[in-house]
Amino acid sequence: MSVRPIDMQQLVPKTLEISRQQQSEDNKSQNIAYNNQNSQNKEVDKNLNRVNDTKKTDQSKIRDKKKENNKKNKKRKNRNKKENKSKKNTEETRCSIDIRI
Repeated sequence: MSVRPIDMQQLVPKTLEISRQQQSEDNKSQNIAYNNQNSQNKEVDKNLNRVNDTKKTDQSKIRDKKKENNKKNKKRKNRNKKENKSKKNTEETRCSIDIRI
């Protein structure tokens, strides 16, 4: 099947048109990918420069632990005081000397 000159005249402009369409479709997908990458990079940079806030629940847990530790320490101190008082009381009673002749 040979191509005649008349057919060739019609095919050449169509190939240019088709190649332009194909190129624009290829560029469209590349542009979309490029734009997505740029937006992700901007978001990452924005998050890197921003100070991360701690969650309110995390703060309360830390405070609760501190309060618990303070309560435990107070209880220990109270126990130690009571033990010291009881030791002193027993020592005082033991220090007395009874001498009988």
